Amino acid sequence: MRLVVVHGFLLLALLGGCASPSTRPAVAQAPPIPEPYVRLRETTNLVELQIAARRFVPRGLKEGPTIWLAGVSHVGDGDYYHRIQNFLDEQSLVLFEGISERNRGKLGTPPDPAPASGIASPRSSLQSEMANSLGLVFQLESVDYSRAHFRNSDLSVQELRDVLASLPSNGEGASRGFETLLSAMEGDSLLGTVVRFGLRFMGASPKLRAMGRLALLEMLGRLKGDIASMPGMTPDLAQLLQVLIEKRDERVVLDLRKELDSARTDDSITVFYGTGHMPDMEKRLRQELKYRPANEVWFTAFSVDLGPTGLSPSEQALVRNLVKNTLEELSKPGE
Repeated sequence: MRLVVVHGFLLLALLGGCASPSTRPAVAQAPPIPEPYVRLRETTNLVELQIAARRFVPRGLKEGPTIWLAGVSHVGDGDYYHRIQNFLDEQSLVLFEGISERNRGKLGTPPDPAPASGIASPRSSLQSEMANSLGLVFQLESVDYSRAHFRNSDLSVQELRDVLASLPSNGEGASRGFETLLSAMEGDSLLGTVVRFGLRFMGASPKLRAMGRLALLEMLGRLKGDIASMPGMTPDLAQLLQVLIEKRDERVVLDLRKELDSARTDDSITVFYGTGHMPDMEKRLRQELKYRPANEVWFTAFSVDLGPTGLSPSEQALVRNLVKNTLEELSKPGE
């Protein structure tokens, strides 16, 4: 049961001065923990999910282009993607995620006609249905990836399978989990069928839709967009998630290095990926590329106005406590 629950959550998701020399040996400092890329903002009745785009500049006296890490929610309001599109269109280059069926060719060659964020089309149907059930829109259907300065920077399905196959024998469970995830997102599995039924049921009622939005907001807010912090993951699922995040981020950094060799100092390069990749991606920018954060902007992905929804205070508390208690139960060892 725990594996089913965690898979379900994964699907919904799815970010100076001088000093005198010291006579003591240098102590290596741990890299700073990135600030969250996701936050909740609440007023009296309005709950909003906001996602950061964080700007990075070369450290010290080094010169180089600006790099933005733009986290994204895979479902959101139409206006959210309109504002994201305007932001991306102002960039010199956008490196975006999109796992595809085919191996990628040279940098800048999309692996599919309509590359998606996350698992590429046609593996987007479940995410699209989730968006519809919540009265939202799906990222793939709302962002124009055909822009000349947009380039796919991701691994293919086969490349991920090869990575998983190269793991030690205990990686077999992660490989099975990957195939289960692909099947579920297409709706072909039992889990996909159950999730799809639940989404249609929720979308049939404005009140249930509001409850669904509130639940998703609460969950993402508690996890701060970092799916790797999801409690209760099995070792196989944790290993799969590590591969899905770290190996794909390695590809992005490799592509960034290639671009930085020829980029101008006034260029602005944006990495456009899901929020679950952002903590690891920021660490790589700091440690491997020697960049530091400069400033950030926040975009409201979607919200729920609790005033007109008809949700009573007790029903709101029920939803919030359900999410809280579920995450707490998952975090208990041996459950």
